[in-house]
Amino acid sequence: MALNPNASAAGGVYKAVTDAMSVFGPTNKAKGRPLLNSGEEMEEYSSSLKDEDILELTTAWKSRFSRYYERIRGTQKKAFEYWLGKQPGTQMLLTNATGGASDIVDNVIFPMVETLIPIVTRANPDPVISADPTPAGQALSKALYSALSSEADRQKLKRKMARLLREWCWNRIGVVKSGWDYPSKKIKTEIIPADRMIFDTDGHVDEGGRFCGLYLGERKKETASVLAEMFPAKKIIIAGLAGGQMATKLEYVEWWYCGTDVFFTIDEARVVLGKYKNPYWNYDRKPRRTAKPEEETAEIKARESAEESEENEEEEEEGEADLIKAYNFFSKPTDPYIFLSIFSAGKEPYDDTSLILQNIVNQDMVNRRARQIDKNVNGMNVGMVLSGDHFTDEQATTAANSLYRGDAILVPKGDVEKAAKRFPPEPIPEVVYRNLEDMRQEIMNIAGVGASSSQGVGEQKTVRGKIITQQSDLTRLSLITESIEQVADTIYNQWVQIITVFFDEEQYFISAGTKEGKELVTVKADAFPEIKTLNITVKEGSAIPKDPLTKRNEAIDLWQSGAIGALKFYERLGESDPQEMTKDLILWEMVKSGQLPPQSYLPAIADELPAPPAQPNQQKQPNQPPGGLPGVQQGPGAGAGPGSTEAVGQEMNALERSVPVPSIR
Repeated sequence: MALNPNASAAGGVYKAVTDAMSVFGPTNKAKGRPLLNSGEEMEEYSSSLKDEDILELTTAWKSRFSRYYERIRGTQKKAFEYWLGKQPGTQMLLTNATGGASDIVDNVIFPMVETLIPIVTRANPDPVISADPTPAGQALSKALYSALSSEADRQKLKRKMARLLREWCWNRIGVVKSGWDYPSKKIKTEIIPADRMIFDTDGHVDEGGRFCGLYLGERKKETASVLAEMFPAKKIIIAGLAGGQMATKLEYVEWWYCGTDVFFTIDEARVVLGKYKNPYWNYDRKPRRTAKPEEETAEIKARESAEESEENEEEEEEGEADLIKAYNFFSKPTDPYIFLSIFSAGKEPYDDTSLILQNIVNQDMVNRRARQIDKNVNGMNVGMVLSGDHFTDEQATTAANSLYRGDAILVPKGDVEKAAKRFPPEPIPEVVYRNLEDMRQEIMNIAGVGASSSQGVGEQKTVRGKIITQQSDLTRLSLITESIEQVADTIYNQWVQIITVFFDEEQYFISAGTKEGKELVTVKADAFPEIKTLNITVKEGSAIPKDPLTKRNEAIDLWQSGAIGALKFYERLGESDPQEMTKDLILWEMVKSGQLPPQSYLPAIADELPAPPAQPNQQKQPNQPPGGLPGVQQGPGAGAGPGSTEAVGQEMNALERSVPVPSIR
């Protein structure tokens, strides 16, 4: 049966996948999942897709993409070289006075890109999880927040986002792949160079960062020995392709078809290494049935029979209706690739343009003006005439070289002023310098970082002016920021789907940032089916934290107005341990008000303080334990009167709200 490349064929392929479930056991959790690039043996599932059909399609896909990619490759190379500073001369390439070509490059594109990246990837995007308003739903929501935040920190998601944006600037698309790392048994997210990808040329990247097309391919390289371990059934073929040298690296392609099937091919050798179902999906399974020993023996004999009766086939068809529904966070299987696309009309896989491509003309103009200025300056040094009355030809050459180097010369005889004379060129008009600065600033402005550059900030003389100019940049960068956050949103959702598939055992994460302090939380796949609603997104603007000075001023204003407590105040100030700072502040205020002795705040001075004067008429209050604070009732009577536990708590809360702003220098 041939593999239909149309979208309508996806259902048939998916049915072939589900029909093969008997090969993978009842739970489909470990055995049978393709251990992609794990170096372990992978088990194929029975499929009606023939190797010949797969090779015919993949060969056609590569040929079609190769023709399309020819016009993309040139722009990728050009953008990368302009970022590096390998920029060619223009038609107005000038020569300096010594006759050599002027290759001065004033590379503004590099600072443009490298100023943009840290602004929009300064922090890990903050996940937002909403679930059922039930204890189980809220517990899962809290655990998932800790898990996603921990994974983002462990996998250095912020740095990956920076590299992703840089790749987009070069390649007109950024590629992320998020899957499961079998050796470490952890989620793995990596940036894939765009030149390794093969796209369905009729597809495009949607608003969520997913590719809308029938197929995707990724070119990969691995040693023959590792490939032989991954695909043991093709070991002899692999060894032949490597010429018996198992350390030789071979190129192969990992294909994803309709999100349901994975093919591994070496098209040049017309070899299908393996064909598998999507490993990041929980498939429906048949219910387990407990059988007696004699029934098991009969089943074994029946399985060994070469032919199956029609009655057995009918029973199998009826059994399909009794499959146990497996839980998945996603509504359908999908490939593990996520893409950064910003300037796309939705007509092709790659973006239509990029920031670097839009600035190439301006960069050429900057280089042209810089070379004009350089030529003029060089002309000031070497435009010279020497008199034959004072120098021979040999002496004139030596004198000219000495003057060019700035050395002194000796005039043999006669008037020194008549022996040599300079002829400097006309000075460059001021408009040339202004045009150079305008072009440099325009490049930064197109990227939305003009005010964040050293020149833009330097033009502002006040702190308020600097903040306003930087905020104007953030407004212009909103399109790029939103695209980065959407990619992070899709990555978080992909991680949750992976969790539902692979977290069979409890995984532990540390929850921090709450009033209760650090707490150990667990996440397990079997907690998800109980939840009716679960939504994962990213907090808007979380990838670009506010300027520290702005956050500090806002915190002080909110504190002075009583809108936030001490804990939030110190958190907004960026203190490393806001809870300890809050505790210290409360104790200090209680010491100042006389509610606590000084030694309770600083025990080290207890021995240095004088003993308090004795009070002969002081009597112990009722219900007060030894060592208790005066005026604080204990036991069953607590709760009434000014000395009750509740009253003390209310007083501490009032103190926290009334604490003056700490001196901040």
